[in-house]
Amino acid sequence: MLHRICLTIAALAVLAVAQTVSTPIPLATAPAVVTVPGPAIAPVAAPAATPANTLPAALESVTLPTNIMIGMSYNQFTGAAGLISALEPESQSLTLGVAPGLYASESADLTPVKYVNPSTGKTGYLVAGSMRFGQHKVLLNTAQPGSTFHPSFLLAIGADAGASFASTPTAAGTPATSVSVGFSGSFTLSAFYRFKPHWAAGVAVRALYMSGIGPNGIGAWNPVLEPGLVYSK
Repeated sequence: MLHRICLTIAALAVLAVAQTVSTPIPLATAPAVVTVPGPAIAPVAAPAATPANTLPAALESVTLPTNIMIGMSYNQFTGAAGLISALEPESQSLTLGVAPGLYASESADLTPVKYVNPSTGKTGYLVAGSMRFGQHKVLLNTAQPGSTFHPSFLLAIGADAGASFASTPTAAGTPATSVSVGFSGSFTLSAFYRFKPHWAAGVAVRALYMSGIGPNGIGAWNPVLEPGLVYSK
C-alpha cells in the first residue's frame, strides 16, 4: 500500500513539472507610437541639371564659308601681302571636287609698306590693303562622284572688283598720315588640286588693270600671283 502511494506521488510530481516547462512565455509587447501633430515638411526638390556648355546665340548663328583659302598675294610693284579668301558655292552642284558650277569669292589682303621720315630719318611701316568680290565659273573638274575620295583638279575663270586702302604721309617730313582709297578690277584664272578630303592647294592669277602705263600711257594688265591652301568643310 505504501508502495502505491509513493508511485502516485512521483507521477503527480512529474506531471506538474511537465506542465510548468511547456507553458509558453508571453513576449513583450512593442511600445505604442505616439504621433505629435506639427507643421508639414515640404519635399526637397532635386538639384537642377547643369546646362551644357554652349556658345552665345550670336556665335551659334555664324556660318563659316564652305571653302577658306589662306596664302599670299605677290605684286611685282608692291611686293608680297597676306591673303585670305572665302569661296562660296552659289549652287548645290559646286564644291571643290564635285560637279562644275559657279561660285563667289570674297578676298582681302594686307601689305606692310616701309616708310622713312625724311626729317628725322626714322623708319616705320604703314599698311596697305584691299577688299575684293568676284564671280568664278568652273571650266574643268576631274572629281569623281561617290563617297570614295579621289584626288581631283579644278580650273575656273572669272573676275573680281573692289577697293584698295593705303596709308600715306600727308606731307613731306611730317609723321601724320592719311588714307587713300582706290578702286580696281581684274580678270582671274584659278586652279585647285584637292589632295585630301578637306584640303586643296590652289593658285590664282589676277590680271590687275593699271592705268597710265604701257604704250602711250593707255594702261596695261599687271599679273598678280596668289598661291595658298584651301580648307573645305
